[in-house]
Amino acid sequence: MKQHDAAPQPDAACSGQTAPTSGGTIARHARVVPSFMRPFVKSALPSVHGDVEAHELFNWQRQGLPSERFAAEMREVIVARRRASFDVIWSSPIGVRLTDNWHLAASGAERDDLLALTRSEGFSEAFPSMTLRQVKDVLKFPVAELLGLLARIEATYWVGQPVRARMVALAPQASPDVDIDDTFRAAVADCLNATWVQGLDIDDLRFPGVAGSALATWLARQIARPSLSGFAHELCVRLIAAHKATWAQELEDLLRHALVDAGLRPDHAGLRRRRELFLGRFGGLEGATLQAMADVHDLTRERVRQICEGLLASLRARPLALPALDRLFAAAARVMPLSATAANKQLQRFLGKGVGIIAAIDFAKELGVAPTIQVVAARTSTSDGVKSIVMLDLTVEPSTWMRVALSEARRDCTFVGCTNFIRIAGILAIKEGVAQDEATLRSLFERAPGFRMLDAESGWFTLIDSDISAAAARMRKLMSVAIGSVEIDAVISALVTDDAWFYREGAGRGLAMPPLHVMTALIAGWDWLTANGHNKYAPKAAVARDALSPTEATIVSIIEEHGGAATRTEVAARLVVPSGVSNMAVSVALSSSPAIQKLEHSIYAIRGRPIPAQGLIDARRRREVEVGRNAPLEVAVDLTRPYRFSVTQSASKVSLRRQVVYLPKFLFGKVYGTFAHKGEHFPPINIKANSQQFFSLALAANMAGVAPGDRFDLVIDMPNQRYEIIPAEATLPPRS
Repeated sequence: MKQHDAAPQPDAACSGQTAPTSGGTIARHARVVPSFMRPFVKSALPSVHGDVEAHELFNWQRQGLPSERFAAEMREVIVARRRASFDVIWSSPIGVRLTDNWHLAASGAERDDLLALTRSEGFSEAFPSMTLRQVKDVLKFPVAELLGLLARIEATYWVGQPVRARMVALAPQASPDVDIDDTFRAAVADCLNATWVQGLDIDDLRFPGVAGSALATWLARQIARPSLSGFAHELCVRLIAAHKATWAQELEDLLRHALVDAGLRPDHAGLRRRRELFLGRFGGLEGATLQAMADVHDLTRERVRQICEGLLASLRARPLALPALDRLFAAAARVMPLSATAANKQLQRFLGKGVGIIAAIDFAKELGVAPTIQVVAARTSTSDGVKSIVMLDLTVEPSTWMRVALSEARRDCTFVGCTNFIRIAGILAIKEGVAQDEATLRSLFERAPGFRMLDAESGWFTLIDSDISAAAARMRKLMSVAIGSVEIDAVISALVTDDAWFYREGAGRGLAMPPLHVMTALIAGWDWLTANGHNKYAPKAAVARDALSPTEATIVSIIEEHGGAATRTEVAARLVVPSGVSNMAVSVALSSSPAIQKLEHSIYAIRGRPIPAQGLIDARRRREVEVGRNAPLEVAVDLTRPYRFSVTQSASKVSLRRQVVYLPKFLFGKVYGTFAHKGEHFPPINIKANSQQFFSLALAANMAGVAPGDRFDLVIDMPNQRYEIIPAEATLPPRS
């Protein structure tokens, strides 16, 4: 026959009086839902421990209070049943008081959020009369979690004194007293001061309270005596062992209590098999699957699941302290993220013999404990798409350094083709504020696609995309114009002319330049190149000219037309006006292209080819003609009267008012000021004393009919601050 409901009404619960009792035993609040929910829970709640009647939620008579996992499962059932008619519950007052000890029932974010609200004037007094909807809107918790918080707060004043809990897995038979010394007493006191012991629930499975008192309080009184009872001494020994236990030792102790709590005697026929199944499932480095355990023991997969689940149910049904597992996760959180292999090595003293971090994570999940560590897949981009690298990381606020490290390494490999651990560690220290050693970084990158160590001693390595990096692209450009094989010195010279490898102000962080032997190891991995013993490289198949940009291809053809060497003026004459390329773009192409080599000032050749002696001589003569009238000697410059010199009209695409014409270098600092046009047909021009840029001269030259990129003569009258524009004489066509 079902027991009659002995639960008090909500208003009685809020009065702080002791709850009614049944059979002389003090009733206890099950900490599942607050008492205002009683009218809405009408039928029994199914559970692994049998049906739980509604009245039991506020008059708990079973052995031990429900664990958090067990209570959460019952709350989910209650909420699911009332989901279609929850409106009346939303509008019900919660009837829960915030007593002086309410914070003992909350933790983490929920305590912080509620504590901040209690500082508001009148909030604590108004709290009991608030509706569930109002409380949820303020705290913003999921409804099942909110009901659990309210139930735990209500339970702090629901019962006058706790019920004496039993000691599980202990045999408190009459044992002789044991004398203790100060060393033993200090060891016990150290345990009693530990946070996990202070927080033990009075119904904890392994360390419940004694004689209605919390374990820490009861033992503190016992060790003050010169001797302990055999029961108390054994309890102290177990407590010290648990305080120092590894996870492997704690798992064994948990299994022992689970077997006893499940009612299995030491001589039970299936005891040994249950131990082997449980430890095989949740022990080891990663834990065995149900199917693997079934195959070993010649059982069905479902039977293995039932046995393991039965033992887990015994552990879930009661509050359970897990100090070794907590220490393991706390230590792991300080070194995460790591690979599982690296984590097992670093956490060996917390794990114990024969177990691994992944198995511990799986056990915590099965038990209903939220682990602070999780198995994650760090994602990295490659030319073939996004790849995943399996690692261990934090579950709450996971570290971002793995993503940053992979991103930075790929950035370097995209440009240079390789990078090194020291560089990545420095970037992480600056950007993420974390310090990782080489072993940790290597455990991450070894799992990245295409990882290849180039120099183990200095930590240089490459990833999958090095063959399509900017360095490889520049190598292809060089090989498209080179004749025969190219020496490593010429290759390195061609690569480092890319100014993206160097830091430029305003362009962000630069790149790390690898030493020669590292570049040799990198290039050796590119299968489209062949090398001989003298560090000379040649393509295995001809590289097409389309590897060059249009500007580079035009420059190469101009140099070829001029016998292997051409001046900058000759290059600009073909590119600036006819092709619409700016002077700046011409300068960039000449200075940074791996296919073009600078021989002398303003004279260029093709890299990877022999320098043509006659071509260089001819280019020098043409250059002398180009600068003959533009670079007079210092003694020939007389600015006391009008002085005539040549300049080049701007070919920029910006508006004329923003275009500038450059003063020749030999006049720098000598010509400055604002000049009016001699005939007053054009606008004034100006130039600063520390500048080479004439402002408004491009506009005046355009009005005088000078085309973009054309040269013209400028007459400057410094004493009178006047100027005059004279079109340059037409150059004679070249003789055939």
